[in-house]
Amino acid sequence: MKNNFNKEDKIRGRSIRVNLRWALLGTIYTAFSQWLLLVALARFGNSSAVGELSLGLAITAPMFMLLNLNLRTFAATDAIGDFSFSEYFGARCMTSVVAVIGTAVVAFGTIHNGQSQWVIFAVGFTKFFDALSDITYGCIQKYERMDWIASSQILRGTFSIICVVVLTLADQSLSEAILVWALAWALCFFFFDVKKLRNLELPLRIRVGRTTLRLIRRTFSLGVVMMLISLNHNIPLYFIKSLRGTEEVGYYAVMVYFLIFGQLIANAVGQTATPRFANYFVNDRWREASVLLIKLLSLMVMVGAAGVLGAWLIGREVLDFFYGSEYSSQVSVLIWIMVGASLSYVITILGGVLTAARRFREMVQVNVMTVGLTAIFCALLVSKFGLLGAAWSVCGAMVVKMSTNLILVRNVFRRISSVTV
Repeated sequence: MKNNFNKEDKIRGRSIRVNLRWALLGTIYTAFSQWLLLVALARFGNSSAVGELSLGLAITAPMFMLLNLNLRTFAATDAIGDFSFSEYFGARCMTSVVAVIGTAVVAFGTIHNGQSQWVIFAVGFTKFFDALSDITYGCIQKYERMDWIASSQILRGTFSIICVVVLTLADQSLSEAILVWALAWALCFFFFDVKKLRNLELPLRIRVGRTTLRLIRRTFSLGVVMMLISLNHNIPLYFIKSLRGTEEVGYYAVMVYFLIFGQLIANAVGQTATPRFANYFVNDRWREASVLLIKLLSLMVMVGAAGVLGAWLIGREVLDFFYGSEYSSQVSVLIWIMVGASLSYVITILGGVLTAARRFREMVQVNVMTVGLTAIFCALLVSKFGLLGAAWSVCGAMVVKMSTNLILVRNVFRRISSVTV
């Protein structure tokens, strides 16, 4: 009997409020664990080690974002069940293998530092198992069981802290620590995530065929969008590495992590609400969608404002306490990074609405424009103003992107309301 991804769920889903709490818990813990890794490297290693890890993430992230095809969100919003879970998992396995091969080619073919080569490859190996867990999250998210996802994230975050911190203190190389980290995530996938799939009566099968290829073609634009978002986030690091050196990459990456912490919260809110938006749009319930959108945007504005205020009031003390005096002198950079972050939180919610409405082509166009603007701004500002110029570049691009997304979302609601009326 065919095990369809759109079958009736025998396990009761949670309310959006309960799911939001669990999603926030999982993503906050994920952010905390990743941030703690940087703190440990900054305290027990040096800024170069932070820079190497940050560079490895910056190089591998766009590739995996492209080839992951944002299948998690597509699966979670597949309200009519176009594809089975086996087809989603088969597509993810295919693209993830390609991503690992691509990472190896980039690491050993373009990077000349031996340590950096192995760090980049190890990060890619970690992202492979992260991608497998991610597609199972899409399945679980569709059934509105964010508590299972949060539990998996907490396990993975704990293992990553233990592996990297302990091995760093034991004077092991950074690449070895990251490879052990990847092994720990593999264990989490096989012994926790797969078990939750069985609870949903979804055995782990890889189905590859014409339908899988059709799924890849259909979601490729989503992958391009995610790659462009990742590329836009990492472009400042590329310019800093080229114009200022690896050490300053470490300084900037540490401060950007305060943005990522809030961004993960925004992602949790967006991931929880996106399936609900998709159901509203399918059933022409645009009024309920409008109310939900206003609530979520208001929440993101408050989160962003709190981040900017916190950076302005206690940013110097926080940087000095966790990273040392050499980082606290860059507090003005942190403030501007948080300004950009406040804009990106709003953009995340608007992007979720556009995804639920299947406005993929417009999303690609907006993100291509944003990447181009960020690159132009960085080329003009980083060489002259350093890290501050990088932060200004991101802010400028985010203003344009947020304004454009607001216009697109307004058009979505106008079309839905006009059809309903």
